[in-house]
Amino acid sequence: MAQISISLADLKNQTKLSEEKILSTLPTLGVPVEESSEAGELSLEITPNRPDLLSVEGIARLLNSYCNGKRKQYAVEGTAAGELIISPSVKKIRPFIAMARADGITLDDYSIKSIMQIQEKLHDTLGRKRKKVAIGIHNADVVALPFKYSAYSPEEISFVPLDMQVQMTCSEILRSHPKGIDYAHLVKGKCPIISDKNNNVLSFPPIINGELTRVTEDTSNLLIDVTGTSKEAVEITLNILCCMLSDREAKIRGMRIGGTEYPDLSLKKMKFSKKKCEKLLGIALSDSQAKTCLEKMGFEVESPSSVLIPPYRADIMHEVDLYEDAAIAYGYGNIIPSLPNLPTIGDSTPSHPAHEILVGSGFLEASGWLLTNEEEQKRANILPAGVKIKNPLTEDFTQFRTSLTPSILRIFSESRNEKLPQKIYEIGAVSLPQEKEKLCAAIYSPDASFSKIKSVLEMLMKETGKICSLEREANPSFIKGRCAVVNIDGKHIGVIGEIHPQVLENFSLEQPVALFEIDAKM
Repeated sequence: MAQISISLADLKNQTKLSEEKILSTLPTLGVPVEESSEAGELSLEITPNRPDLLSVEGIARLLNSYCNGKRKQYAVEGTAAGELIISPSVKKIRPFIAMARADGITLDDYSIKSIMQIQEKLHDTLGRKRKKVAIGIHNADVVALPFKYSAYSPEEISFVPLDMQVQMTCSEILRSHPKGIDYAHLVKGKCPIISDKNNNVLSFPPIINGELTRVTEDTSNLLIDVTGTSKEAVEITLNILCCMLSDREAKIRGMRIGGTEYPDLSLKKMKFSKKKCEKLLGIALSDSQAKTCLEKMGFEVESPSSVLIPPYRADIMHEVDLYEDAAIAYGYGNIIPSLPNLPTIGDSTPSHPAHEILVGSGFLEASGWLLTNEEEQKRANILPAGVKIKNPLTEDFTQFRTSLTPSILRIFSESRNEKLPQKIYEIGAVSLPQEKEKLCAAIYSPDASFSKIKSVLEMLMKETGKICSLEREANPSFIKGRCAVVNIDGKHIGVIGEIHPQVLENFSLEQPVALFEIDAKM
């Protein structure tokens, strides 16, 4: 969550709403008011998915659409104000850049601080501490077109950085300027530089602007640059800033970069299904209700199945995001909860009786993955092979496990240097290929033996009211002559024995392991 401080008086002026209305409405829109100071400052918490709300203009825009039905259309005015030329040298350093002009803006101390606040909040959130996105805001009247974006060696170029009086090389800035020290880790090798026709340095992104383009109360025309490692993040950041400055009555003008003009303030079309929205929210909406809800959240409804997304919304990536905004506008408090139409009332899943019995005997519960790999199965001499995944994302998970034994042995292997004896158990699913729940209990100790694990099995059977019998069996995972199948009422439910030395070696285990693995539903 990002915390911002805004002027209540400014917000009231931009929305024409009372303080009471503002304070009661913001929490319903997902913007909790953390504090309201005597100086008239509101402290608000903004969720990371709404970077457009990191300024008083963004909050006012939200309140105006929700409470007043006002939705502003943003547009780039006139022809492009100029051009920026990108050098191939920045391609592997900080490849993406977008620029725009905001002309005719009136600035005072408060508005400059407001711009600085959203700049830093965007750096910290959407910009991932300037790694993904960095912003520069300049006085456009002191530089000459066209601009250049190139990379230089740290000692090759020098300029006066912001808040300094002497020229410094990029290397010196990274070593001694406060911002250089904070963000030096983002610059490796050559340094990206934005300069003008006369080689005046505007910015050394993502570190610092030049003192030459400092913004003051006398500045009326702004130049915005956004650089970064993500094209989408750079473009949406520029859109957010341009819409904010447009709300301050600035005239937004574009900049040509590599044949593309920025910013793109056009509305983006997205499909909307009222049927899916109703199913997800559990409410019935008429076409007019759905339209009203979406418009209250700042969207343009082109038709019942088509919605236009404002250029400042970074969080609308799927139509489900539209359904969420529709729910916010409808009001979560207006959605009447109902019990599911089920024949039973929900309750906690009953615990398997083996949990209490085995824990009481000094065993610790383990929990392994349902997915495993063929190599781990082979290490335990487990047959048959499990159901394989067609397109596994990792070599660690290529098939479903058919036994709990390999994961138990792996846990012993990973904790083999811990104090002995070690006693663990797991109740978990396997695939044979139908899913089945198994119970495996194991002892890793110098004196682990068939008789010791057999006594644990007999205790478990006694406590659960079962009677089992053992029948000698040869199993490649176990020592010959020290393995048996477990039967209840003549039905085979599992296996018990001492793990084969080769299997122990496969898992780098130096002490014996004795275990049983049986059906959990005996």
